[in-house]
Amino acid sequence: MKHPSPLAVLFVAATTAAPATSQFVNRATWLGVEEESIRTDFKRGAEYFLDRQGYVVLPPWWNRGLAWFDNKIQYTGGSTSTSELSLEGSVDYRHALGSGFTFGYHMLQSENRDTRFLRTAIEMEYELDDESAAFVQAELFAEKSVVDLSVGAWLFRREAQALRIMLTSVDAPSRKGERIEYTRDPYALQLAGAFGKPDGHRVAFDIGGQLPLEFRDDVDEDDVVDREFEIHRWIVRAQTHLRLNERDWIVGAADIEWTEKEQRGFGGGFQNEDFRRDFRDLRIEWWRDGDVPWSVGVSHIHLVEDGIAPGPLINSLRGRRSEWMAIGRVQVPLSEQFSFEPTVLAGTVRRTVQDSNEDFHVDDFEGKIAMNGRYDFSPSASIVFQIGVQLDEPGFGGGGIQFVSRF
Repeated sequence: MKHPSPLAVLFVAATTAAPATSQFVNRATWLGVEEESIRTDFKRGAEYFLDRQGYVVLPPWWNRGLAWFDNKIQYTGGSTSTSELSLEGSVDYRHALGSGFTFGYHMLQSENRDTRFLRTAIEMEYELDDESAAFVQAELFAEKSVVDLSVGAWLFRREAQALRIMLTSVDAPSRKGERIEYTRDPYALQLAGAFGKPDGHRVAFDIGGQLPLEFRDDVDEDDVVDREFEIHRWIVRAQTHLRLNERDWIVGAADIEWTEKEQRGFGGGFQNEDFRRDFRDLRIEWWRDGDVPWSVGVSHIHLVEDGIAPGPLINSLRGRRSEWMAIGRVQVPLSEQFSFEPTVLAGTVRRTVQDSNEDFHVDDFEGKIAMNGRYDFSPSASIVFQIGVQLDEPGFGGGGIQFVSRF
């Protein structure tokens, strides 16, 4: 069932290291099923974020023109331990039906330390004029009470520029379920757009917000409540390409999340729980385009997690993480379709963790070399295989795969 058990175990669904995105689905609009919750069983080491940076963050020449609203398939995945994979994937497909109608299918998946997440949505759009359209979007389930229903509009679409807004009623039917009662209905907002020229200055963004919601759980005939729950979340992603001259670009990217939740248990096994998360992943690069494109830059990850969590092992949590990483990468053509794309990541990491089991503060140097082999099926479809080597100490730095196809 999609409600309400997921929120009992949910810390947060977070963006990490620029995951694959769909500008038609945003994770901030998600309440989730029980399997789509915090990955308490996910193994990760001190270099988890560094490992993911190597295979999740795409080089700028993979994303020429920031074509955010194109039809596409994008998947990235890699090894974070001997038994765990981290996956990010999205599929967006829109097909004109005729008479002004367009059908759309959208999927967004994440499997990582923060969430297990898989959402699909179907969409029907009607063109109002040459530059605007209205649409309805739904995530369908066999249980009528947990269907998500969205309405929205393309405020304008002009060549490569667009602005799209959407309002989602989560668990749209008024009767939310037999055991859950919303005291503040869950609504979500999404705003996505792209501005500028693909071969010049350009910015693209996606903003999603789960507006404050409240519900009571396990409400019986005598109005006995086992749990009261509140949550509020915003997720922002943005990228920009600033063209300096014919060959040089400044590339910027930001992934930001803010989440607060509160749970009060009154029985039924539910316990008090508070959680706050502040996550920022910022990156800037200088990209030199040409026959042998390369880029250098810096990335910064800032993570704050505070809360009181239920369970026998962890009763409180205070986590701080700050990373500053230098980035260098190049694409060396070896044939018409195959190229070598090595990437170097190195920098400082400051970690602080305080909970019932640990209390430590560490300043470390971390680094890796990712040796990537890229094969281009066509100008619009590519795949990369990666093997990494650690720089801070001798050892295997994991591996990954990236696949992107636009059509």
